[in-house]
Amino acid sequence: MLSGLKAYRWQHLSAYALALYFPACLLYLDRPIPDYATLLHTLSQPLFLIPSLAVIFLLLVHIWVGIRDIMMDYLPKKWLSPALTLFAAILLLLAADLLLLTITLITPSGATS
Repeated sequence: MLSGLKAYRWQHLSAYALALYFPACLLYLDRPIPDYATLLHTLSQPLFLIPSLAVIFLLLVHIWVGIRDIMMDYLPKKWLSPALTLFAAILLLLAADLLLLTITLITPSGATS
């Protein structure tokens, strides 16, 4: 569980990664993309996909630490545990959805499972 100085460091690490990633992403995608197939091919390249997955993980950590701290500061004690559990479940569902999206991008369109 992240708490105290460890949470502070993770949130700052994720903030720095996000600050570096988004301008780099804009530079990488700064060209005309003629159609959807080309866009999927571009997004599934390891040069784009691997940093994107790392940044998504760090974004989820950033969201968790920030909102958890807000909940701890402003929610009554009796609501804190259920609220944090619900929030963690929502973030896990979001992470699972993003993982499925990544698998869809990586899998060739002609493959069947």
